Amino acid sequence: MKIVPFTDAATDAYAELWWSIYADLPYVIRPDGYQDNMEPSPGPTPDHFTGSLRDGLGGDHSRRWAGEVTDETVVIAEDGGQVAGILVASVDPQKNAGNVLSAFVRRDGQGRAAAAAIVQEILGRFRRMGMSRVVATPDWSKGLEVENPVHLALLDAGFAWESDWNPAAPVHAYQVCLGGLLGDFRVQSEIYAKIDRLRAEDTIEIEKVDHERFARMRRFDTNLPPKPFDGQSTFVALYEGVIVGWLPECATGRDGLGRTHGGCVPRVLHMFRNRGIGKALCHLGMEEVVRQGAEYGFTATPIYDPARLIYRSVGLRYWFTSFCLLSKRLAARA
Repeated sequence: MKIVPFTDAATDAYAELWWSIYADLPYVIRPDGYQDNMEPSPGPTPDHFTGSLRDGLGGDHSRRWAGEVTDETVVIAEDGGQVAGILVASVDPQKNAGNVLSAFVRRDGQGRAAAAAIVQEILGRFRRMGMSRVVATPDWSKGLEVENPVHLALLDAGFAWESDWNPAAPVHAYQVCLGGLLGDFRVQSEIYAKIDRLRAEDTIEIEKVDHERFARMRRFDTNLPPKPFDGQSTFVALYEGVIVGWLPECATGRDGLGRTHGGCVPRVLHMFRNRGIGKALCHLGMEEVVRQGAEYGFTATPIYDPARLIYRSVGLRYWFTSFCLLSKRLAARA
């Protein structure tokens, strides 16, 4: 594994690596670090990478680049003469900070070695530039894939949470996006056993309802009807005929590539939590959206929200975070 200079003539090879990672995924991470789920229609191509990178190198230092992008802030790793890793960064002279915007490696042993190499290289370059600090994904719009060798390389290099990060911030909360292929997802027997126990032990019934029936129901906490749900039908958890849990969203849609995605979001009233109601609702809802043709699903949730464990239980995996605020202090080299 070796670091080689960035050259504009090799951008097609850089784009080839990028496309080998994202061609089959419902989302992409762009060179500026921004996440695209379904845009631009009809979907990204390798040219999407080269065009975006050239915009940054050409002086389009908009907010999405968080600073100035130059040949020196683009790091390339090669292995056996083939591009193995790409890291795109920027420099913010006013804050005396370097920003790691995006990095692309394959999710295998070669990718792990490439990730370590490009992260160490950009840290060395930032030190030589006199930067005092380096930040990964410097604002809420940036993406950092958490199940990726690059994330591990950043942690190994000493990146850590910002000390002033506030997880309760109403706008800039640390979110994690989870997703995955749904395939032939079906509710497992353990979930049906849980539903039976809820009925027997807690007298809680779980039912599938349409919009008309849902509109006639009442919430346990307010005795008011819940807001209309998104989708053809939904599932509710009832205690003495009153709603204590439901799916405000149980719907499918189409992305720019013509694929069908689906998702459901469980809501359970506070006094009825920790009984498995949300998990049962989510599994039933996922089976419903698959029945309607969903090929994959994705959702976002605060990292400290236990609902992320429910989403993991239906097979979704961590894709990327936003507003990560991982940073590292640098000591400039003499």
